[in-house]
Amino acid sequence: MTGNPKTAYLFDLDGTLCNTEPLHFRALKHVLASVGYALSEQVFAQHCVGQTTVTGIRALLPHLDEALCLDLANRTEARFRETSHDLMPLPGLHEVLARIAGSPTALVTNAPWEDVHHMLGALRLPHRFDTIVVAADLARAKPDPLPYLEALRRLDCEANDAVAFEDSIAGITSATGAGIFTVGVETSLPAVRLIQAGANLSVKDFADPAMGRIYDKSCKVAGTSALQGL
Repeated sequence: MTGNPKTAYLFDLDGTLCNTEPLHFRALKHVLASVGYALSEQVFAQHCVGQTTVTGIRALLPHLDEALCLDLANRTEARFRETSHDLMPLPGLHEVLARIAGSPTALVTNAPWEDVHHMLGALRLPHRFDTIVVAADLARAKPDPLPYLEALRRLDCEANDAVAFEDSIAGITSATGAGIFTVGVETSLPAVRLIQAGANLSVKDFADPAMGRIYDKSCKVAGTSALQGL
């Protein structure tokens, strides 16, 4: 099976290409302990997964001034990079990217550029995507649709001719808000939560047999119009 060359494939980074959320949790927990905050996994999942780091910190500690929030976010990202040199792609990722070779691709992420370069290098994917949309370069981050709308603009692609892969509620909200058929990846949340958030389909990882239904060349029309019946 190969990807439909008319379909654009849009990927989130953290928790989608690889399961980095546990590493981000430990990094943020370590940094927030310096200001006396004990972060739990439940609170992290509720307020931080899928958000920019500084957005999560603002939600957890609204009494802190902006300069300190930004400093804590920068320290958290640095800690993450220091402790994440041996990243592993989700099962099936490289095979999927090989199968969709020739189709338009984008990376759409709330991660800062430093993390993007670090993670793509660790995953051996430094030049795999046609474009990379980073929230810091835009007026609004996920869950706003803007990052995905920008990816579609850069790829000169309509939402009906695109598929997005996301692991978080914020990411799913962003992608579906842009009108894109969205596949939930079950790294951070169970399938039921992903579907409740608006995902059209969920997979355990990129080796899930359901992936065949997404990029099967038997689809006569690319994107949402071909996938709505799945």
